Amino acid sequence: KGKADGGDPYCTTELFTSRENLFDNLEQGGLDFFLVVGDNEWNECAGYDENNNDDPVKTLWRNHFALPQSPFSSFDQATLASGAASPIVERDVLYPENFFFFYNNVAFFGVTEPAVESTYNSRNRDWVQTKLSGLNPAAIVIFGHANLSTITKEILPTDTPILYVHGNGHPQQWCMQFDTTISNFYLDMEVEAFLANPLKVSIVEQDGQYFFHVAEIEIGCIV
Repeated sequence: KGKADGGDPYCTTELFTSRENLFDNLEQGGLDFFLVVGDNEWNECAGYDENNNDDPVKTLWRNHFALPQSPFSSFDQATLASGAASPIVERDVLYPENFFFFYNNVAFFGVTEPAVESTYNSRNRDWVQTKLSGLNPAAIVIFGHANLSTITKEILPTDTPILYVHGNGHPQQWCMQFDTTISNFYLDMEVEAFLANPLKVSIVEQDGQYFFHVAEIEIGCIV
């Protein structure tokens, strides 16, 4: 998430290529890297059209960071460090920046939630709802940028642990709180993804219950 292109109003192939190469270096080190669209990925670029899903800026971003020709469209490794097979990553056909995979009975989503527009709210809702249909996940993790839209929250199960990770508010490190307007199991986690250290969040199963564990030297705020 965040400033993949630095908010440059003159987004070019060269600029996106430089960011692709930067993140691809991490993948060569054994990490898998997925991006979600924030406020600086394309909507500050010259030529961006909120109402045109095929505008040249979106197409350029998707080519570098979401579509099959991108190194970030799926998991690189056939097997994970645990020896398990890598999950299959599914992407929305019309909005390939939205992704989904299911691993260890946990549903993972990446959705497009910029703070400055609501064009994607209904598409995010439909994407999450479609992929959860017929599933009974032990937990759900959703990645976005700004606050998750109300219409997406409304279709989430109320009896399943849910973690929404986003970064629009830029806390000093990270901040996590329950959103009991959704359910007693919905955790909202806001991270400072621009200046803060990397954050490792694990899903721990204990006696049939699932918990979100944050491994971080610097203590965040917990409300």
